Amino acid sequence: MSVRADGASFGHDRRGWTRPCRRTGPFCAPNLIFTPASYSDPAFGDPRDEPRHAALVWRGFSCVIDSQNVRVILPTMCNLYTNKTTVQEVANLFGTPAIYGSNAPDEVYPGYPGMVVREHEGARVLQSMTWGFPVRLKVMKPTSKPKPVNNARDDKLLTPFWKHWFTTPAQRCLIPFTAFAEAEGEKGKMTRTWISVEDQPTAAWAGLWRPSDEWGHCYSGVMVDATEELFDIHDRMPVILQPDEHDAWLNCPADDAIALVRKYPASRLVVERTDHPWFKTRSKPPAGPTLL
Repeated sequence: MSVRADGASFGHDRRGWTRPCRRTGPFCAPNLIFTPASYSDPAFGDPRDEPRHAALVWRGFSCVIDSQNVRVILPTMCNLYTNKTTVQEVANLFGTPAIYGSNAPDEVYPGYPGMVVREHEGARVLQSMTWGFPVRLKVMKPTSKPKPVNNARDDKLLTPFWKHWFTTPAQRCLIPFTAFAEAEGEKGKMTRTWISVEDQPTAAWAGLWRPSDEWGHCYSGVMVDATEELFDIHDRMPVILQPDEHDAWLNCPADDAIALVRKYPASRLVVERTDHPWFKTRSKPPAGPTLL
């Protein structure tokens, strides 16, 4: 979901603008203004290398270029999911020892802790990590908190920002979840729409993880184009793995892993629209790393 220069809202895919979209406002993150000195941020590249259009899609973002600045509009994808399974149930399901004293809540937001399954020395471990890779853009003040990049687009996995973490099997992980949420409705009245997996009460979202100085170990979820049936809700969806694909995602070469990055059949997804507000008051995230 992005907002065009003239204020119109459009859904887009990797090929460019596709159709008007009814969602605006709070669903779109605030704009970032890139001054000429900060054009070439290593995480995103240089937008001046791209063709100029009225509404340019650059590195998966919508932006507007003028003679002085690049205005980048950060889209949101999956910014809320639940894991309402107990630690012991997750451990039993994914074949890991249980962890105790986890601070991961059952509703998980970017920058907050969630449970992740990864491999360490040939065995699976269940670990609490912070959701989102911390990123500091040159435009940000040195004292500003980093922004969590909590989704990895499938068509960006081999770009410099993601490539090492995707092509290194040990840096892939499983993100247990019971449902993920998308925002629907008018500006100021958006509500939560939950999507769960009918044949997997607790499913695994394909993820990547890495260590960070800011938050300790952190993770991000891989996204793919949504199925046609879900496109009226959002144009992207998490990469949901089948149980017999867990080992492959955690261990296989990148050429095989990319084959697992695909849409989950819509016939096995359950959509629950609610009247619960999209925005809810949340407690502050922990000040230090959430690694257990």
